[in-house]
Amino acid sequence: MLEMLVTNPAVQGAIVVVVVALVGFVAKRVIWARHVVAIGIQAYTYAEAEGVFRGLQGYDKFGPFMTKFIEQYWEKYGKPPSPKAKAVAVEAMERAVEEEHLGNY
Repeated sequence: MLEMLVTNPAVQGAIVVVVVALVGFVAKRVIWARHVVAIGIQAYTYAEAEGVFRGLQGYDKFGPFMTKFIEQYWEKYGKPPSPKAKAVAVEAMERAVEEEHLGNY
């Protein structure tokens, strides 16, 4: 029975379509995440510069970070960032802060 299904050209076509769709979906998510991380790092760099310029320290730099992130996300995607996008960007920012404190940034 299973052999008959697997050798059926219509079933094989359906399997190929499902696999291609899954690969496309995963690739799209990975590319999106990389773009969001890049925007987050740019916003972090901006917030650091604003911190120096305006005398901000620690959490006070989060406002400029998020403002710049939202602005750049709008420019790239034409809509406001979702909570997931904000979380990915904040995670990227936190990693950059860690690396900076460890001297790797």
